[in-house]
Amino acid sequence: MSSEKTYFSPIEKLALYGHGGEDVSIISALLQDSVLLKKNIKWNKKRNRFSLLVNRFRWELMQDNISETLPYKRVQTMLLFNGVIAVYSQNLQRALNNEILSLLSLNLTSNENFDEIKLSFSGNTSIKLKIEFIEVLVKDLDTSDFHGKSTVPTHDN
Repeated sequence: MSSEKTYFSPIEKLALYGHGGEDVSIISALLQDSVLLKKNIKWNKKRNRFSLLVNRFRWELMQDNISETLPYKRVQTMLLFNGVIAVYSQNLQRALNNEILSLLSLNLTSNENFDEIKLSFSGNTSIKLKIEFIEVLVKDLDTSDFHGKSTVPTHDN
């Protein structure tokens, strides 16, 4: 084992696929303190897909003393859940479309016939996803992902 430290490049983009409880915990830690607008939360019932477009803090850049040399940075990230049977929310209707929500955590609970993933936000707001199977995708985006467009589009899946 080498004693040399490895650091993430500030230009690398995160892309993760999760399919179990431990994966959900890791994704939760990486997305902690992400911010988003209510209008960037979508459920495509026909495709059983729930997605959020968030601005996540790049926690992976804060290893050891690297935070002294790199500025704090956020990156636009897509969070996607497949196999969603139903979506329930608490206090989401009260959030205005332009109010910034802060994602605190993702928590998985298993029941006899299905699993649930609860997304907890600041302000006592939450979303609960009833899912057939665990399939979570996380992908960092940037403006170059949108064919050279300089503006970041709204998330319309």
